[in-house]
Amino acid sequence: MRLVFTDLDDTLFATARHHTSVEGLPVVSHTAAGEPSGYQHQAHQDIWAWLQQFGDIVPVTARTHNALSRVVLPFSAHQIWNSGLSVQINGEFDQLWHEKMSMLLRSANHALAPVWSILKSAHPDCEEHLVVPKEFDGLVAQWGLRAPTPEMAREVKRAIASALAERALPFWVHNQSDKWLYVTPNGMGKHFAVRHLLDALNPQTSVGVGDNPSDIPFMRLCDYTLFPSQCLALTPFNDPL
Repeated sequence: MRLVFTDLDDTLFATARHHTSVEGLPVVSHTAAGEPSGYQHQAHQDIWAWLQQFGDIVPVTARTHNALSRVVLPFSAHQIWNSGLSVQINGEFDQLWHEKMSMLLRSANHALAPVWSILKSAHPDCEEHLVVPKEFDGLVAQWGLRAPTPEMAREVKRAIASALAERALPFWVHNQSDKWLYVTPNGMGKHFAVRHLLDALNPQTSVGVGDNPSDIPFMRLCDYTLFPSQCLALTPFNDPL
């Protein structure tokens, strides 16, 4: 068995604003309202065709299950969504993994809730984004802040990381872009779910494909990695603190 673990958005397809023109391009994802939302240019189409020839393709995405279902590419029976919180193996939802992640999120919410309001208040110019997966009964999975500038994002990242370290809270801070920062519980992430699938399926060869700094940990678990030439993962803003 050969497996390809791949991110989706901006890796296998992109929204209209990332294309010079979408005229004639295949539509491979839709919004909840049914409108086109993701298009493949020629390089996307070529790499997708090559990956299909190589092995079974496993989506590894921050998308919800509903949003993943609106991607019309033929993936394998193995899937990862909710940034690694939810896993499907051989077409079956992994309930044991779900229970493990539920326990992790309950503990994380209890630990971070009283501190997050302080962190958020300390950075009033930042926009907040809380990731609350439908499958987890209102529990927050990731706490995000969008800074007005990349420079401020770097400052805020250092401040949040320092506050978490001082309180010995089990979280890590990472970029989703040059302005967006997310706080994620230790033990949650795409790479934990990919490791879980690697252990369960024991492929002969694995390839990791992604474009974002948050994809790098799961890609490092694979035998080979593949990046688009122009992507956030290859920019310097996500250097370690």
